Amino acid sequence: MADKLQVAWDILDQLSKEVDLTKTSYLSKFAPGWKGKEPALREQVTSSLLEGEWIRYASYVSFGLGNLFVLSSMYALGITGTYLGDYFGILMDERVTGFPFNVLDNPMYVGSTLSFLGTSLYFKKPAGLFATLWVHVLYSIALKFEE
Repeated sequence: MADKLQVAWDILDQLSKEVDLTKTSYLSKFAPGWKGKEPALREQVTSSLLEGEWIRYASYVSFGLGNLFVLSSMYALGITGTYLGDYFGILMDERVTGFPFNVLDNPMYVGSTLSFLGTSLYFKKPAGLFATLWVHVLYSIALKFEE
């Protein structure tokens, strides 16, 4: 077990060394040489650890499942259920229990996180993996207030 943790830590350490925080969207506005026309993820370095056929296939599966969960959630909830209808007093008559809510408790959060992960893997960007982790943490915090 300790060996597996050490390998995981070494990979995370190598990925973190490849991330240039000055090229993120917010910080790049203040950093010299900011072009302002390219997305922040595209400017990040790629990692050789994220190359390989299985990573590419994992990116397809992650992005596909993520979008399946998000789009099917939007379809199941409709316009008012998707776009903060509950905050404006527009409540649904009954709880949605069909797909994807019968598979996941929070399919929109899980789906968007999987989509971010798939995009990061596809473009081989360690910064995208860190952004995906950050999104997951923020969604987890939001769920503490929502549930």
